[in-house]
Amino acid sequence: MKGDPIDIAAAQVVLDLCSYEGLVDSALSAIEVGYDVPSLYVLAALSGKETVDSKEVFLRVMRELGMSLPSKHAAVLTLSQALARDILSGTITPEIGARKIWDLTLRAPTEQISGLDTFVYAASEWDERPEDCAMFEKGVRDAAAKLVNGGGRADSDDLPRRH
Repeated sequence: MKGDPIDIAAAQVVLDLCSYEGLVDSALSAIEVGYDVPSLYVLAALSGKETVDSKEVFLRVMRELGMSLPSKHAAVLTLSQALARDILSGTITPEIGARKIWDLTLRAPTEQISGLDTFVYAASEWDERPEDCAMFEKGVRDAAAKLVNGGGRADSDDLPRRH
């Protein structure tokens, strides 16, 4: 996923999507882009035998950076924006991106994240309406651009609805 490695990792921790390998990779990426706190180097150097410690070390990294974990709402938006960037760059298809964003919304079921409606609607209808796949792809790409450029809102007005 494209985006700030610390923000992405923090969002993954909040939504219980982090893995030991993911946190170590995030630490390496964070060092590459200029983050520099002692615990970051500890996290980057963890071995497979220390997987249990990776989340705690990441939380120390956050404290050393003066950051706190995001809310579930903010975590879903952060990861959705990263997926939207991946859709726009062609790293993932609009269909896969929409399905992943839909899955993210299910990890915060009590949150109303209307800015992701286009992705959820397209993902929920994709299999049932193969004749509309091209329209769904365009709608998801447009929504991805709005989400990335607009900072968090993408509406589903342009997608075809079943009547």
